[in-house]
Amino acid sequence: MKNLILLLSLPILFCTCNQAFTGSNYTSKKFHYKTLAILPFEIHTSVKNLPEGVTISMLENAERRKSIVMQRDLFRYITRELAKSSRKVKFQDVNDTNNIFKKKGMDPKKIFNTPKKELAKILKVDAVIFGSVYQYKNKLNLDKEKEVTFSGMNNKISTVLYAYEKKRGRIQWKYDGSQSGFPSEYGPDVVKGLLRKAARTFPL
Repeated sequence: MKNLILLLSLPILFCTCNQAFTGSNYTSKKFHYKTLAILPFEIHTSVKNLPEGVTISMLENAERRKSIVMQRDLFRYITRELAKSSRKVKFQDVNDTNNIFKKKGMDPKKIFNTPKKELAKILKVDAVIFGSVYQYKNKLNLDKEKEVTFSGMNNKISTVLYAYEKKRGRIQWKYDGSQSGFPSEYGPDVVKGLLRKAARTFPL
């Protein structure tokens, strides 16, 4: 995982409550009768300084756990939207997706570095959804279990999602959204809110 992003690039990524998606999302039938899989998210965390006792490995472990949480959240939100839709779009269960990767010996780094069309072939689906999350955190701490936690105000999170088709790996759908200026304890709710918006814009 790519952990520490240059702080100078962050202003470009973030703006409060901004979102964008293709105008054809609501009428497109490109995923009609297709099966898709949601991949684990790639998370990029930026902080000014790593506090004493916090290592890159600890940060990567925290990101890896959140990666799966976000994957499951998006799957849950999209399947809820799918239940309201008449479109015949199917989503592979995330447990099946992750078990296939595990059997193939694919760790997160290998998943992120593999072309998306190849991942679709491995998972035997028509397309895959891949998400990147960029988060700026003011402070990092260690809890009693030596796990990395976040604290402080004025945090920022931006997420970008793409759907790649299997044949040529072309992008067939994109969503991006961001929010800033919130305290760390609201971070999980902010991410869930962005993923809910993404699920509502997906062309089911």
